[in-house]
Amino acid sequence: MSRPICIHGHFYQPPRENAWTEAIDRQPSARPEHDWNRRVARECYIPNTAARLLDASGRICRLVNNYSYLSFNFGPTLLSWLEEAFPEDYRRILQADAESLGRLGHGNAIAQAYNHAILPLCSPRDRDTQIRWGLADFKHRFGRDAEALWLPETACSDAVLGALAAHGLKYAILAPNQAWRVRPQGVESWIDVSAGGLDTRRAYLWTDPADPERSIALFFYDGGLSHNIAFDRIMSSASDGARRFASAAASDHSGSALVSVATDGESYGHHEPFADMGLAAMFVREFPALDLASVNYAAFLAKNPPLWQAQVKPGQDGLGTA
Repeated sequence: MSRPICIHGHFYQPPRENAWTEAIDRQPSARPEHDWNRRVARECYIPNTAARLLDASGRICRLVNNYSYLSFNFGPTLLSWLEEAFPEDYRRILQADAESLGRLGHGNAIAQAYNHAILPLCSPRDRDTQIRWGLADFKHRFGRDAEALWLPETACSDAVLGALAAHGLKYAILAPNQAWRVRPQGVESWIDVSAGGLDTRRAYLWTDPADPERSIALFFYDGGLSHNIAFDRIMSSASDGARRFASAAASDHSGSALVSVATDGESYGHHEPFADMGLAAMFVREFPALDLASVNYAAFLAKNPPLWQAQVKPGQDGLGTA
């Protein structure tokens, strides 16, 4: 059985429009492009809709829409800009979600808190607004209800997770250092993982301390592998990068352990030039050769419901963590 891999990309740019003109002013630091939205779009968002796959002679043999294989979220303000600035590429992003929905039964796209607000620091009313607006924008664009919502900076608290569960969302993606303690379901004693030792390859069930009837699944991404992608340029070699994923999945022979990473989506082409090509090669060539399968969190969760529970760290003064 193929071993599941999930790569998540968080794509976001803040609104840069001039409030008086409703247009983005020229930004000299973004040269040769007019502004940073266009600069990052040309280097990352657009290339990932048609990433070049090369043959043994270095010739382009295929164009790959990476969003068809990549778990992803786009900030609503960024998608609003893309829709007008690059409508064809915007359409390809939406189409990629539809393709993944048809292939996996669950779409790759998830929603995002509308204005990239740090939700644990919001008032309850503002937090609810950020979630409601993010979910409404997602449904307007992708034509379906979101199954999850990206938490900006993965900032969370029990109150935030409770709000997500109240809106019917199925899961959240967090950093491994945000886990406090875990236990198998049905076991009374907890295992403290606040200083390490968390198995990030399984889904965990979080139950709301304020309402035991309310719960949501949690995925904690592989921190080391995510750091390698973001800062160590492992995407410069698709074969080497794929072997890193295969190594992380080495002990799984049942398909029930998920190796997942989460980084800024800009890692794939903007922060690391041509990483979009490395990503495409991994998805369609290297992963299948190593018996690895690209999935999204919802598809994995549907086949592997949580057998363990988790609690998250309360953070300083109970304000949560990020």
